[in-house]
Amino acid sequence: KDNNLTLEKAAKEAVESDDNVLVQAGPGAGKTELLAQKAMYIFENNLLKNNKKILAISFKKDSADNLKKRVVLRCGKENGEKFISLTFDAFCKMLIDQFRNGVPVEYRPSKDYMVMMKDASNEIAEIYEDFYNHQYNLTFTEKNLLLSKVESIRISSMTPSDEVYPIWNKLINQSPSKLTFKMINSLAIFLLEKNPYILKTVQHTFEYIFLDEFQDTTTQQYELIKMLFKGADSKLIAVGDSNQRIMVWAGADKEIFDKFKNDFSAKE
Repeated sequence: KDNNLTLEKAAKEAVESDDNVLVQAGPGAGKTELLAQKAMYIFENNLLKNNKKILAISFKKDSADNLKKRVVLRCGKENGEKFISLTFDAFCKMLIDQFRNGVPVEYRPSKDYMVMMKDASNEIAEIYEDFYNHQYNLTFTEKNLLLSKVESIRISSMTPSDEVYPIWNKLINQSPSKLTFKMINSLAIFLLEKNPYILKTVQHTFEYIFLDEFQDTTTQQYELIKMLFKGADSKLIAVGDSNQRIMVWAGADKEIFDKFKNDFSAKE
């Protein structure tokens, strides 16, 4: 119990489980509170070893901040310092900012790189058209398709002959570099592919991984989660509701729950 709150049987089982867990529940069921209770259980039972931390990833910044506040309220500021609550975009950016020098130099952004929030498709189309001597006058749909190709390409397999290579080259090597959040996600995957030591460092930092609003996780975001924590000692709990999936248009993976259960042998 906590402030007259009592966990029902399945929620209590999820909180106390030492397995990887997937929780599906509808609106207002208390999924975020479940994660706060899980954190409290971890701290009260001293389950974190060797100064490790809990990493919580939410889809929206408000959700990440809300979860952090709940944990600090229930567990205190000292324990709150061990609870890192971020959006997925912020987590990827943290990896690049902290380990930027681990990115191979040809794809290493400048220290003061900028994040393109708006009109990225127009800027990328302008680079593309300039490179091809304005042979193309891209439509709105074509610009967005080109942006998608730039953001989703596997950097480790990209070559100078790839259509989007000159765009990456231009955006990285201008001063300051310019990237979208999805490009930062791609760079984070590339960083970990090239640096097993950095991969191990992140794994050894976080003992528990909380995945909130999991239904809106994209295929690319999930790839990073799988790369980091599949086969590691970390324990994962993902919460979400397929009926609340609102980001299919932005690439939310419709099969994300089944993938998580299969890849992490998660108990549902």
